[in-house]
Amino acid sequence: TPEVTKTGDFYIVSKNLLDPGIDADDWELRIGGFTNKLVTLKYADIKAMPAVTQYATLQCISNEVGGDLMGTAKWTGIPLKTLLEQAGPQAGVVDLELHAADDYIDSIPLERAMHPDNLIALRMNDQPLPMLNGFPLRLVVPGWYATYWVKALNEINVTSEKFQGFWMAKA
Repeated sequence: TPEVTKTGDFYIVSKNLLDPGIDADDWELRIGGFTNKLVTLKYADIKAMPAVTQYATLQCISNEVGGDLMGTAKWTGIPLKTLLEQAGPQAGVVDLELHAADDYIDSIPLERAMHPDNLIALRMNDQPLPMLNGFPLRLVVPGWYATYWVKALNEINVTSEKFQGFWMAKA
């Protein structure tokens, strides 16, 4: 397999029968909850921020050994830590609830969220993030399964309690 997976060959998994269509001009990312301030960013605001680029491998949690539900891409975006620091998580924060435009919700601990490798990605392999790969923004959490790489991210709720996301609640 190639070292970097072509965007058109990248695997896609969805919980939806039909994924929502998203208009970047109307879309916004809200960061709030147990924070010092509510941050609301339009897509253009995030595109204007200084971005970083890194390679990371995404794998579906249900991928079998030797399966094809994984790929490596060049991701470009804003460090999650940078956006969280704008909101200012309060003392006692435990988790981030990560909400997607299709009502999918998952979570990651604040400690992991602050790792410098996590990105809010808006580009994949030097192109705007495709709709089926999470447009307009996708969380990138290197080393964690795809369930945590929330697609079409539109809200981050900082919480003082442990939160179980979509798949953890099912388990």
